[in-house]
Amino acid sequence: AVVLQGSEAAGPRLSFEGESLAPLGLSAMTAAAAKILGNIPVIASGGIASGRQAAGLAMTGAAGFMAGTALLTAAEARLPALLLAKLRLSSAGDLRTMRVLCGRPMRVLASPLTEALGDYERALSISYPAPEAVFRPLAEAAVKTGRDDLVILPAGESVGRSAYRNVREAITAIAGWVSETH
Repeated sequence: AVVLQGSEAAGPRLSFEGESLAPLGLSAMTAAAAKILGNIPVIASGGIASGRQAAGLAMTGAAGFMAGTALLTAAEARLPALLLAKLRLSSAGDLRTMRVLCGRPMRVLASPLTEALGDYERALSISYPAPEAVFRPLAEAAVKTGRDDLVILPAGESVGRSAYRNVREAITAIAGWVSETH
């Protein structure tokens, strides 16, 4: 199988590194990859938050999905209620793509921390995955202590469109939509 990560994805980005490489949307990339790869299964990844999106990708050739954005609001995510409410009310305009957090472009929910780090985006050029050694413990401590201003939460462009209460509900809904397309 080949996993495709569209430009709608949270992060860390594993592609779109070069300045000359234009980020590609998942729908266009999935259709092209499915055509080129033939019988090799294509797994679509990047901002998938609903069964409708997955069904559309299935129609363009995706054989499977990685739907992290769909699971952000699930109970199993174990996020504080205030952060869940913020996620549900967010949209793509509430996201920032930053390299400083992990050494690769990474889309995250904007916060006072990400705004403050924006000033250092160009100055700090540390290779992937070294910055995670600094920011992962900070993010974990922020969640544990309820410091929403310091939370680093990756989210795809479809943030705010997922309303699934748990993983089972999300998988059932996505599978239901996809099975209707086949």
